[in-house]
Amino acid sequence: MKKEFIIFCVILTIIIILIATFIIQKHQANNNKIGENMNTTIPLNITNSEEKTVKRTLDKVKMSIKEGTVSATGATIIIEDDNEQPYNYTTWYRIDKEVNGQWIALEPIDDNNISDELSLYQNFEFQIDWSNIYGTLEKGQYRLVKTIFDNENQYFWVEFSIN
Repeated sequence: MKKEFIIFCVILTIIIILIATFIIQKHQANNNKIGENMNTTIPLNITNSEEKTVKRTLDKVKMSIKEGTVSATGATIIIEDDNEQPYNYTTWYRIDKEVNGQWIALEPIDDNNISDELSLYQNFEFQIDWSNIYGTLEKGQYRLVKTIFDNENQYFWVEFSIN
């Protein structure tokens, strides 16, 4: 059962990566078409020997929970990305619970509600209602985990308590 779950998670991760890649490519293609139709220039990430390549880093990304919004069924999340070229974010998330000093991913009661829409904003806030995916959380220490893909999956999180 555990082996099947791991295989399922790997396959699901690959599918999410493929979908995200497709959405990004489609979005970039649409932007290029819009730029051509409007006779404008779209800045590309091209460098020459005199320019420095701008490196994105998760150190410049901060995720927090808006004060007073945490409940057993959801919260308002704030993401601030101070990179010159911000990451692309999806609505995917996972909730982990701290059990005896270790973080354990909660088992979703319904995966079908996790969408994978793409956000291209540098700084944004959004509400999450996790009750339809994880149910009502009991008292404890949790963290909300998100991922970005930049040549590899990178995870970042924000911790919170349910009292």
